[in-house]
Amino acid sequence: MRLAPLAAIGAVALALSIAGCSAGPASDSYDGGPRNADPSSAALSGDGAFGSDDGPLVVWNEGRESFSVTNWGSGSCPDRAESIKVDSAHSFTVTFRRDDHEQCTMDISPFTHEFTLPTEETARPLTVTVRTPKFADDYWTSTRMLE
Repeated sequence: MRLAPLAAIGAVALALSIAGCSAGPASDSYDGGPRNADPSSAALSGDGAFGSDDGPLVVWNEGRESFSVTNWGSGSCPDRAESIKVDSAHSFTVTFRRDDHEQCTMDISPFTHEFTLPTEETARPLTVTVRTPKFADDYWTSTRMLE
């Protein structure tokens, strides 16, 4: 009889721990390229174009109240958004992390994170600096402009 309340408490604790693991600065994340990209987003052609090898793709999403960052890497262990830091009214930095303790496949696959614009960011154009892990505490840094 006492097991039922304990089971309910355990279920709630499990749900909260799962929610805590998925929490982060991104509003959504998924395999593949950006699903909601604004077709007029300049980054879709030229520097950082989807499928290029010169760094992450950063594009406005439809409505321009959010944006997507697409990184390429292991399909089984994609980099995950760790933080967004507002640098000024015109710029911010998105930092990604990698779990180096996982066994990862050696394929190259796109993985996208969508972010709602931080409330402090109202000026246009915006400069987005993306920090992706290279080794241990070393990062590659790419800067993209959203106009």
